[in-house]
Amino acid sequence: PAVAQLTAKRLGLSVHWANDGAAAAVGEMRHGAGRTFRRFVMLTLGTGVGGCLVLDGEACIGSAGQPPELGAIGVADGGPRHANGRPGSLESFASSAGFLACYHERGGDCAVTDTAAVFARRNTDPHAAAAIDLTARRIAQAIGGLVNALALDGCIIGGGVGAAGAALTDRIASHLPDFTWPLLVRSVTVVPAARGNEAGLIGAAALASDAAGSFRERRPAE
Repeated sequence: PAVAQLTAKRLGLSVHWANDGAAAAVGEMRHGAGRTFRRFVMLTLGTGVGGCLVLDGEACIGSAGQPPELGAIGVADGGPRHANGRPGSLESFASSAGFLACYHERGGDCAVTDTAAVFARRNTDPHAAAAIDLTARRIAQAIGGLVNALALDGCIIGGGVGAAGAALTDRIASHLPDFTWPLLVRSVTVVPAARGNEAGLIGAAALASDAAGSFRERRPAE
Protein backbone atom coordinates (compact mmCIF):
# COMPACT_ATOMS: atom_id res chain seq x y z
CA PRO A 1 0.00 0.00 0.00
CA ALA A 2 1.04 3.56 -0.70
CA VAL A 3 1.00 4.57 2.98
CA ALA A 4 3.47 1.81 3.89
CA GLN A 5 5.73 2.76 0.98
CA LEU A 6 5.70 6.47 1.88
CA THR A 7 6.34 5.70 5.55
CA ALA A 8 9.24 3.41 4.67
CA LYS A 9 10.76 6.09 2.44
CA ARG A 10 10.39 8.79 5.09
CA LEU A 11 11.82 6.69 7.93
CA GLY A 12 14.36 4.73 5.95
CA LEU A 13 13.03 1.55 7.51
CA SER A 14 11.16 -1.51 6.31
CA VAL A 15 7.43 -1.01 6.91
CA HIS A 16 4.87 -3.83 6.91
CA TRP A 17 1.15 -3.17 6.50
CA ALA A 18 -1.69 -5.40 7.72
CA ASN A 19 -5.42 -5.01 8.16
CA ASP A 20 -6.32 -4.63 11.83
CA GLY A 21 -8.76 -7.56 11.88
CA ALA A 22 -6.33 -9.88 10.11
CA ALA A 23 -3.52 -8.76 12.41
CA ALA A 24 -5.69 -9.48 15.47
CA ALA A 25 -6.42 -12.96 14.15
CA VAL A 26 -2.71 -13.62 13.67
CA GLY A 27 -1.99 -12.29 17.15
CA GLU A 28 -4.49 -14.68 18.70
CA MET A 29 -3.32 -17.55 16.49
CA ARG A 30 0.32 -17.14 17.48
CA HIS A 31 0.08 -15.92 21.06
CA GLY A 32 -3.52 -16.12 22.28
CA ALA A 33 -6.73 -18.10 22.27
CA GLY A 34 -6.23 -19.27 18.69
CA ARG A 35 -3.39 -21.58 19.66
CA THR A 36 -5.92 -24.25 20.62
CA PHE A 37 -7.85 -24.12 17.33
CA ARG A 38 -7.04 -25.43 13.87
CA ARG A 39 -9.78 -23.50 12.04
CA PHE A 40 -11.33 -20.43 13.61
CA VAL A 41 -12.87 -17.04 13.00
CA MET A 42 -11.76 -13.93 14.86
CA LEU A 43 -14.39 -11.21 15.23
CA THR A 44 -13.44 -7.75 16.45
CA LEU A 45 -16.50 -5.87 17.72
CA GLY A 46 -15.94 -2.18 18.31
CA THR A 47 -16.50 1.02 16.34
CA GLY A 48 -17.13 -1.37 13.45
CA VAL A 49 -17.00 -5.13 13.03
CA GLY A 50 -13.93 -6.73 11.52
CA GLY A 51 -11.88 -9.86 11.83
CA CYS A 52 -10.51 -12.70 9.79
CA LEU A 53 -10.72 -16.44 9.24
CA VAL A 54 -7.73 -18.61 10.06
CA LEU A 55 -7.71 -22.00 8.35
CA ASP A 56 -4.98 -24.50 9.12
CA GLY A 57 -2.57 -21.82 10.30
CA GLU A 58 -3.17 -19.35 7.47
CA ALA A 59 -5.06 -16.06 7.75
CA CYS A 60 -7.48 -15.83 4.81
CA ILE A 61 -7.07 -12.57 2.88
CA GLY A 62 -7.66 -11.71 -0.76
CA SER A 63 -5.18 -12.48 -3.50
CA ALA A 64 -4.32 -8.78 -3.73
CA GLY A 65 -4.08 -8.43 0.05
CA GLN A 66 -7.59 -7.10 0.53
CA PRO A 67 -9.04 -7.92 3.97
CA PRO A 68 -12.25 -9.88 4.53
CA GLU A 69 -15.35 -7.85 5.41
CA LEU A 70 -17.00 -9.98 8.08
CA GLY A 71 -19.03 -7.00 9.27
CA ALA A 72 -20.86 -7.03 5.92
CA ILE A 73 -22.37 -10.48 6.59
CA GLY A 74 -26.16 -10.18 6.33
CA VAL A 75 -28.12 -10.92 9.49
CA ALA A 76 -31.80 -11.55 8.92
CA ASP A 77 -32.90 -11.84 12.55
CA GLY A 78 -34.36 -8.56 13.77
CA GLY A 79 -34.77 -6.60 10.54
CA PRO A 80 -32.78 -3.65 9.18
CA ARG A 81 -31.41 -0.81 11.26
CA HIS A 82 -29.25 2.17 10.38
CA ALA A 83 -26.28 2.34 12.74
CA ASN A 84 -22.74 1.64 11.62
CA GLY A 85 -22.50 -0.49 8.51
CA ARG A 86 -25.16 -1.37 5.95
CA PRO A 87 -28.72 -1.96 7.19
CA GLY A 88 -29.14 -5.59 8.22
CA SER A 89 -25.41 -6.26 8.34
CA LEU A 90 -23.61 -7.77 11.31
CA GLU A 91 -21.79 -4.47 11.75
CA SER A 92 -25.06 -2.55 12.02
CA PHE A 93 -26.08 -4.77 14.94
CA ALA A 94 -22.89 -5.83 16.72
CA SER A 95 -20.74 -2.68 16.57
CA SER A 96 -20.72 -0.54 19.70
CA ALA A 97 -23.21 1.89 18.12
CA GLY A 98 -25.51 -0.93 17.03
CA PHE A 99 -25.36 -2.59 20.42
CA LEU A 100 -26.18 0.66 22.24
CA ALA A 101 -29.02 1.34 19.80
CA CYS A 102 -30.44 -2.10 20.62
CA TYR A 103 -30.32 -1.28 24.33
CA HIS A 104 -31.94 2.15 23.95
CA GLU A 105 -34.66 0.84 21.62
CA ARG A 106 -35.69 -1.63 24.31
CA GLY A 107 -36.22 1.10 26.87
CA GLY A 108 -32.72 1.30 28.29
CA ASP A 109 -31.35 4.41 29.97
CA CYS A 110 -30.51 6.90 27.22
CA ALA A 111 -27.79 8.40 29.44
CA VAL A 112 -25.79 5.17 29.03
CA THR A 113 -23.42 5.61 26.10
CA ASP A 114 -20.82 2.95 26.87
CA THR A 115 -21.15 -0.75 26.09
CA ALA A 116 -19.30 -1.74 29.26
CA ALA A 117 -21.98 0.02 31.31
CA VAL A 118 -24.70 -2.03 29.60
CA PHE A 119 -22.91 -5.26 30.49
CA ALA A 120 -22.45 -4.04 34.07
CA ARG A 121 -26.24 -3.64 34.33
CA ARG A 122 -27.14 -7.04 32.91
CA ASN A 123 -28.19 -8.54 36.27
CA THR A 124 -30.29 -5.57 37.39
CA ASP A 125 -31.59 -4.01 34.17
CA PRO A 126 -33.88 -6.21 32.04
CA HIS A 127 -33.32 -3.94 29.03
CA ALA A 128 -29.58 -4.56 29.24
CA ALA A 129 -30.09 -8.31 29.51
CA ALA A 130 -32.43 -8.27 26.51
CA ALA A 131 -30.01 -6.21 24.38
CA ILE A 132 -27.10 -8.51 25.21
CA ASP A 133 -29.11 -11.60 24.39
CA LEU A 134 -30.41 -10.28 21.07
CA THR A 135 -27.00 -9.00 19.98
CA ALA A 136 -25.46 -12.34 20.92
CA ARG A 137 -28.11 -14.13 18.86
CA ARG A 138 -27.33 -12.02 15.81
CA ILE A 139 -23.61 -12.72 16.20
CA ALA A 140 -24.38 -16.44 16.55
CA GLN A 141 -26.34 -16.33 13.29
CA ALA A 142 -23.33 -14.95 11.43
CA ILE A 143 -20.93 -17.39 13.07
CA GLY A 144 -23.24 -20.33 12.38
CA GLY A 145 -23.07 -19.75 8.64
CA LEU A 146 -19.28 -19.71 8.75
CA VAL A 147 -19.13 -22.87 10.85
CA ASN A 148 -21.50 -24.66 8.48
CA ALA A 149 -19.48 -23.67 5.42
CA LEU A 150 -15.98 -24.19 6.80
CA ALA A 151 -16.26 -26.66 9.69
CA LEU A 152 -14.64 -24.25 12.12
CA ASP A 153 -13.67 -25.45 15.57
CA GLY A 154 -13.40 -22.04 17.22
CA CYS A 155 -14.66 -18.48 17.35
CA ILE A 156 -12.72 -15.75 19.15
CA ILE A 157 -14.50 -12.53 20.12
CA GLY A 158 -12.39 -9.39 20.58
CA GLY A 159 -12.67 -5.62 20.33
CA GLY A 160 -14.25 -3.15 22.73
CA VAL A 161 -17.64 -4.89 22.85
CA GLY A 162 -15.87 -8.26 23.10
CA ALA A 163 -14.06 -7.00 26.20
CA ALA A 164 -17.19 -8.07 28.10
CA GLY A 165 -15.70 -11.58 27.95
CA ALA A 166 -17.83 -14.51 29.04
CA ALA A 167 -20.86 -12.26 29.59
CA LEU A 168 -21.07 -12.07 25.79
CA THR A 169 -19.42 -15.28 24.58
CA ASP A 170 -21.57 -17.51 26.81
CA ARG A 171 -24.72 -15.96 25.32
CA ILE A 172 -23.38 -16.39 21.78
CA ALA A 173 -22.62 -20.05 22.47
CA SER A 174 -26.13 -20.59 23.84
CA HIS A 175 -27.68 -19.41 20.54
CA LEU A 176 -25.20 -21.09 18.21
CA PRO A 177 -27.10 -24.43 17.99
CA ASP A 178 -30.06 -22.61 16.42
CA PHE A 179 -27.91 -21.69 13.38
CA THR A 180 -25.36 -24.50 13.14
CA TRP A 181 -25.51 -28.07 11.85
CA PRO A 182 -25.77 -30.35 14.94
CA LEU A 183 -22.70 -32.42 14.14
CA LEU A 184 -20.57 -29.29 13.64
CA VAL A 185 -21.80 -27.30 16.64
CA ARG A 186 -20.49 -30.00 18.99
CA SER A 187 -16.94 -29.23 17.91
CA VAL A 188 -16.96 -25.42 17.98
CA THR A 189 -15.99 -23.30 21.00
CA VAL A 190 -16.67 -19.58 21.48
CA VAL A 191 -14.11 -17.75 23.61
CA PRO A 192 -13.00 -14.17 24.37
CA ALA A 193 -9.76 -12.92 22.85
CA ALA A 194 -6.91 -13.75 25.20
CA ARG A 195 -4.87 -10.72 24.11
CA GLY A 196 -7.71 -8.20 24.14
CA ASN A 197 -7.07 -5.00 22.21
CA GLU A 198 -3.36 -5.86 22.01
CA ALA A 199 -4.04 -8.77 19.64
CA GLY A 200 -3.72 -6.55 16.57
CA LEU A 201 -0.40 -5.06 17.72
CA ILE A 202 0.98 -8.50 18.48
CA GLY A 203 -0.18 -9.85 15.14
CA ALA A 204 1.23 -6.91 13.21
CA ALA A 205 4.58 -7.37 14.94
CA ALA A 206 4.55 -11.09 14.12
CA LEU A 207 3.78 -10.40 10.45
CA ALA A 208 6.50 -7.74 10.28
CA SER A 209 8.95 -10.23 11.79
CA ASP A 210 7.93 -12.82 9.19
CA ALA A 211 8.45 -10.29 6.39
CA ALA A 212 11.86 -9.28 7.75
CA GLY A 213 12.92 -12.92 7.94
CA SER A 214 11.86 -13.52 4.35
CA PHE A 215 13.82 -10.46 3.24
CA ARG A 216 16.96 -11.66 5.02
CA GLU A 217 16.60 -15.10 3.43
CA ARG A 218 16.43 -13.53 -0.06
CA ARG A 219 19.51 -11.34 0.37
CA PRO A 220 22.65 -12.69 -1.27
CA ALA A 221 25.50 -13.68 1.04
CA GLU A 222 28.04 -10.91 1.50
